[in-house]
Amino acid sequence: MRITLIITLLCCLLPLAGKTQHVPGNTTASWKYEWKKVSADEFDLVITCTLQEGYHIYSTQEVKDQIPIATTITFEKSAGYQTEGGISESNNRIERYDSTAEMTLLFFEKTATFTQRIKLLQDQAVVKATVNYMTCNNRMCIPPSDEIITAELKK
Repeated sequence: MRITLIITLLCCLLPLAGKTQHVPGNTTASWKYEWKKVSADEFDLVITCTLQEGYHIYSTQEVKDQIPIATTITFEKSAGYQTEGGISESNNRIERYDSTAEMTLLFFEKTATFTQRIKLLQDQAVVKATVNYMTCNNRMCIPPSDEIITAELKK
């Protein structure tokens, strides 16, 4: 009888144990983007990330061994457009040596802005991009997430 009671109690309490280990997902970063027309056939995609207090996101600059994971912006190939130059970042980037990672890390706190010039090769094109990023605080990192961007641009 006691064993049945103990097993029943454990079965009831076990689901609660998982809830105490819940790690927030994408709630640590919110994203918005806008298109700015700079010429008849060129646009700037401006992507802004706003971070929850205490969290940071890594630069798009290559990080040796990819730990932590750098922010990447990947554009779907298309005959309708091409990217021009590299991605530029806002000037609030922080550079700090991390003794745990044994390397200098490049990251953003509070906000980060990434800009990519797009040139239309046709009168109109659907531009699709994926932003892959990882946010961390001083105790943990959230697994990498994707933010999808899709827009139809016209000359």
